[in-house]
Amino acid sequence: MTNPWSLRPWGLLQWLLPKLSPTKWSVIGAISPGHRSLTCWRLLKTNDMLEKGTLLRIQDEDDRFRDQTEARLTERCAEFLANGGATGDIRDCHLMDYYDKISDEVLAFAELAGPSIILDITALPKRFFFPMLRDLLRDSRVSHLLATYTVPKRYTARPLAENFNTWSPLPTFREVSRDWRPDMMIVNVGFLAMGLPEHLNPEETGDSLKFLLPFPTPPPDNLRNWEVLQKLDDQSRVRSRVEIIPVHSRDVPDAYDLIASLGEGGSKRVILAPYGPKPISLAMCLYASRFKQPVYYTQPRAYHPDYSIEVSTVNGHPEVYGYCIKLAGRTLYA
Repeated sequence: MTNPWSLRPWGLLQWLLPKLSPTKWSVIGAISPGHRSLTCWRLLKTNDMLEKGTLLRIQDEDDRFRDQTEARLTERCAEFLANGGATGDIRDCHLMDYYDKISDEVLAFAELAGPSIILDITALPKRFFFPMLRDLLRDSRVSHLLATYTVPKRYTARPLAENFNTWSPLPTFREVSRDWRPDMMIVNVGFLAMGLPEHLNPEETGDSLKFLLPFPTPPPDNLRNWEVLQKLDDQSRVRSRVEIIPVHSRDVPDAYDLIASLGEGGSKRVILAPYGPKPISLAMCLYASRFKQPVYYTQPRAYHPDYSIEVSTVNGHPEVYGYCIKLAGRTLYA
């Protein structure tokens, strides 16, 4: 008989939620200039499944897009309030806030949220959602934990982000000791190189370098992925043993199992670089949390106000994916 805890349910949120025992969920995520940042919250609200909702309004560190971004955020906040949200449910943060501030927001939310929580990673920067997920995984008050991601209709053709920070670990995801050295680096390939090529040397990658390439990906997104992959590959080919591995950009359990296989279940020292699709980055977060592996990133200080445009639909419904992380107090990725 198959062990039910070896299954990691995921799928379109409107299909997944009716199959789970909780009837009410509390969601924490971010409100951003893009329409999709409210999609998960609104879906729960519309279907009378929302217990509590908290959205972080995260201010960029760079002023270049400030006026456009503020105008879009004003629109989203008005939309949130018009659909039954409360002003007090929007919490202000800064992109480069210390971990203590991020953790305080999560713990305060968990205190009031109840046992069934959704972490909506759609608009959360990786330096936020990585430690937030780790905190919720460890919190004994959280019996049921889902992560959700809303797919945009399209992305802007312009660079999605700019003014990248230095290469550094995401909050709480640094090496376990000073003498730690990687056996390999696993890179989630995205639309921008973001200064990553400078760090593809044997001292930082180890002897082996794995590029996870989102596949299949429709044009023009696939061309952007390949252009970035070419830059990374040109920089690294003569320095490390390189392997390019196609990964479905929505399938978190499959991506997790692949990473676990490459890392030999935690026996190899792996440095993870989450530069591509959020669901693959989610799999990296789960693996790094379980096996205490470091995660490095060059955090953008500014995001384009038209980063994502509208919301993708499937059969007339928003394309929102849900991933079960904890059910009935059991962590499915452990």
